[in-house]
Amino acid sequence: MHRAMSATLLLAMMGARPDCHFVVMTHDLDLAERIPDEQATKVVLAGCRWVDGAVESWTAYPITGADAIPEDARLAVLGGRKAIRFVEGTAGGLDDLTYRVLLPGATTTPVGGCSEVIRSTRGLRSADQLHWIDATGVVDNDRRSAEEITALNQDGVAVLGLSEVENLYYWPPIIAAIAADVAASRGEPAGDLESRATDEALASLAISNIQINIAGGVALAAVKDELAVLLPTKAELSEIHTFEPVVEVTFESELKRLADLVEARDLAEILRLYPVRESGLRARVAKALGFSNPATYESAVRNLWVRDPDLCAIARGLVGL
Repeated sequence: MHRAMSATLLLAMMGARPDCHFVVMTHDLDLAERIPDEQATKVVLAGCRWVDGAVESWTAYPITGADAIPEDARLAVLGGRKAIRFVEGTAGGLDDLTYRVLLPGATTTPVGGCSEVIRSTRGLRSADQLHWIDATGVVDNDRRSAEEITALNQDGVAVLGLSEVENLYYWPPIIAAIAADVAASRGEPAGDLESRATDEALASLAISNIQINIAGGVALAAVKDELAVLLPTKAELSEIHTFEPVVEVTFESELKRLADLVEARDLAEILRLYPVRESGLRARVAKALGFSNPATYESAVRNLWVRDPDLCAIARGLVGL
């Protein structure tokens, strides 16, 4: 019987025949919860003991009071909660492929942008008595404050330690590991390949227009965040005629910080603070290490994560779970 009608039908039958006793056996715990406690004695059968082919006794959990079916009773019937991890992007996208490898203990479910990840995770976790799902989420860092990261963590959402998921693949220890892997097959010094790849990464970020584009994107995101905080409420709108927010624009400081980090050759800090997706860094690093394009390089990184638990642990440590 379809779950959409089973509870309604059973309650109607019970109401129509109060002179009868009904015995209902089901795996649908939501159905059991919908039957009022004053109308039924509820017992969860969690196991039985067999002797010579016959049942000798049952293991049962009585359910009393107005509380929902307890966690241990649900566990006895259904087993462990199904783990779902919401991520950004789409099915088959980079977030999906990345977290399937790094975080294999849950079903990876792409839901779009970071807002959808947060909303989906919070929504399921706030109603955990209504389902049998253990929901978590992962979002890009996007320069979130420490307070915001703490709040998200409390809601089951992990925040990547780098600006965006692409940056994971170009973290210096990852580049070094791929360089060593490639060098072993070519008979080249791994240090030379690593240095070449790092030089290309930094050279891609030394271009003036690229720095302006990256700093501009980060500054614009900061302005949008600040405006969201300053927006008046509905009640305040009834009392004002103009809205003139004052927002500090951080473009110049971001541009200088990025330029200083490039000059200092601090690739790790750049990847922590800045998105590099559109900088050319990915293509230049891939080519320096002998790969035809970034997608091929990134596939090789995932394969190496599978083969090298220590390297996988390094990447997983940046995820925050």
